[in-house]
Amino acid sequence: MGVIRAILAHLYLEWIHPFGDGNGRTGRLIEFQLLLAAGFPAPACHLLSNYYNITRSRYYQVLRESSSGEGHPLWRFVSYAIQGFAEELREQVEAIQQHQLGLAWVQLISEANLGETGATSSRRRALLLALPPGGPADFTPISGLNRLNPDLAALYAVKTPKTLTRDINALEQAGLIVRKGNGVRPRFEQLFNFLPLRKLAPPEREILLGLADASVPNVPASA
Repeated sequence: MGVIRAILAHLYLEWIHPFGDGNGRTGRLIEFQLLLAAGFPAPACHLLSNYYNITRSRYYQVLRESSSGEGHPLWRFVSYAIQGFAEELREQVEAIQQHQLGLAWVQLISEANLGETGATSSRRRALLLALPPGGPADFTPISGLNRLNPDLAALYAVKTPKTLTRDINALEQAGLIVRKGNGVRPRFEQLFNFLPLRKLAPPEREILLGLADASVPNVPASA
């Protein structure tokens, strides 16, 4: 009910249009305050205003339809705003999840035992962090792995090609990369261990896998 109350307050102020200027800003401010008072977190309270801005032409169209239509069908504006609020919330949740998955990946790499010596472990960790996220079907050619960034190139410049091969084999055995043909990609599937326990349908799992692959930050090797 808090969302409906906030949307209707915005709508009624736009209908009344009491000021010569600033009615839109005032309506959005009232809407924000009512959402805040209803217990929504501050970042979520900005979402309706953001949605109105990115769908400006639709906003004015629905506003006209609700104010000048027969019987003043305010449900048109409410339906438009509710749909926008839900879309913006989903995007916000996805952005938060992307960030969390990225942090979980970095943490997973940091805690993994990747070699018998500190130098070997650091080099393999740098290789993992340098791998482009891409998507589930995006594989980086093995021939270009030692040139993904200047720091990685410097690490492998003093090593033989066999060192890179051993590193790839070790990371694959550790379950941190997937190899396909002459390419590799990070094995982000491990990140599902950090997600809330719930039953995922196969299509949903594929979507989350794509989300994880597309969102993990490309952290510099020095991180």
